[in-house]
Amino acid sequence: RVFQEVEDVSPDGSVLAYAGRQGGTRGMLFVRPLDSLTAQPLAGTEGASYPTWSPDGRQLAFFADRKLKKVPANGGTVQSICEAEDGRGATWGAGNVIVFAPRPMGGLSMVSASGGSPEPITTAASEGVTHRNPHFLQDGGRLLFFSGNTAADRAGGIHSLDLSTKKVELVLSVDSEGIYIEPGYLAFVRQGNLMVQ
Repeated sequence: RVFQEVEDVSPDGSVLAYAGRQGGTRGMLFVRPLDSLTAQPLAGTEGASYPTWSPDGRQLAFFADRKLKKVPANGGTVQSICEAEDGRGATWGAGNVIVFAPRPMGGLSMVSASGGSPEPITTAASEGVTHRNPHFLQDGGRLLFFSGNTAADRAGGIHSLDLSTKKVELVLSVDSEGIYIEPGYLAFVRQGNLMVQ
């Protein structure tokens, strides 16, 4: 039996990728066509978390061993992209760039999917604030991400980031990440309920 933890659906909507574990084994990536109950483990992805698909659906990026890595979606050689202390979500956009949260607290960074040195693109307002779970929008120049703090009230919200201007705007005050769904909905969780608007 596979226990899944974090998941992402391929760009064409046909395959689910998730970080999971079988029994007491260390977590790894699995891929499963949505029309099948059979999941394929991807060798070399032990310890994986927060998978995200490349725009063409051929590769997956994920975090493991304090790095951001990538692997062909049908299995193959795992490659390291850059250092990532304790990743908290990534999104792979057009132009072969990945925006990711390299650690639980702090801002987002951007790196070429081919590898290199990451560039910080957001700055947390104060210590204890997290920017995480980024998701590119359809135009490829903007993305959504969650920003919040570690206080008991867990105040936070879904924000948008324009990569060309680095302008950040609040989209919705809610303690949840936000995902864009065609033809123009925002999906999020509020008080344990999946919502769209």
